[in-house]
Formats: sequence, C-alpha cells, structure tokens
Amino acid sequence: MKIENVTEENIVEMFIKGVDCGQVAFTYAADRIGLSSEDAMRIASAFGGGLGLGLTCGGITGVMMALGAKYGHYREEDMRERRKNIIKKRSEFIRRFKEANGGVTCKEFLKLDVSIPEEFDQALENELFFTICPKIVSEACKVLDEMLLEESK
Repeated sequence: MKIENVTEENIVEMFIKGVDCGQVAFTYAADRIGLSSEDAMRIASAFGGGLGLGLTCGGITGVMMALGAKYGHYREEDMRERRKNIIKKRSEFIRRFKEANGGVTCKEFLKLDVSIPEEFDQALENELFFTICPKIVSEACKVLDEMLLEESK
C-alpha cells in the first residue's frame, strides 16, 4: 500500500481499514527515503498506539524510523559523524513537533492511558483514535516533509 496523501480524512480511512499510526507515518515516508511500501508497512506494524502502551505516538515513531533509515549511523568509517547528524535530526524533529502539538505521547494527546482497558474503551467510545490521532499523524508527516524539503535545498 503506497501512501501519498496524509490528510486527516485519508488517515481516518486508513485507520478504518486497520492501518495504524506508525504504519501511516513510516509508509508515507518510505518513497522519500528509498524503502518499499510493503517493507515499511511490515516494519512499522508493531508501533501503533505508542507500542500499545500509550507511550511515544506511533506516528512519531514512524517518522523516527524514517529519519534513521535516511540519516542513521551504521558504517565504521563515518559512525561518529553520522551519529551526530541523526541526533541533530531527531532533536530538530521533536522540537518542531512539540512546538506545534505540545507533546509526543499518546497519553498527552488522548488524555487517557490506553494501556488500561477501561481507558482504551473510553478512547474508542469517544472516537479519539479517529479525531485526535489523524491530526497528530498528519502533523508528524508534515514536519518530516518540511525537514526533507529543507535538506534538498
């Protein structure tokens, strides 16, 4: 599944089909960083819902994986340089995202702890996964796009 458009409405449609937040963000980024959509969907499949614990939003985790795939350190000959660069990229993304959204965790956005079954049910009943989460995932993808665009200039 190729993801080219991350409007809130499109994200809701993907959520209804069973795609989760981490998959949306990482698969959206796949083309931009040279990965296949299929690989991205599989890799990101365990990160939704803040690892299912309401921790760091899967949309943010998806973007972090994309940044790592593009800028990550892995070769001995330039390990230190690339490590400094990925830390800078990660920090820049988090700074921008938090400025616009006030946090990074599902708990902060939903005001509930989705690792507690009753609170997860409350989030479902109030349709928070279809109202709050699409905005957050869309914003994460927007910040990634801005960063990649700046890099290409």
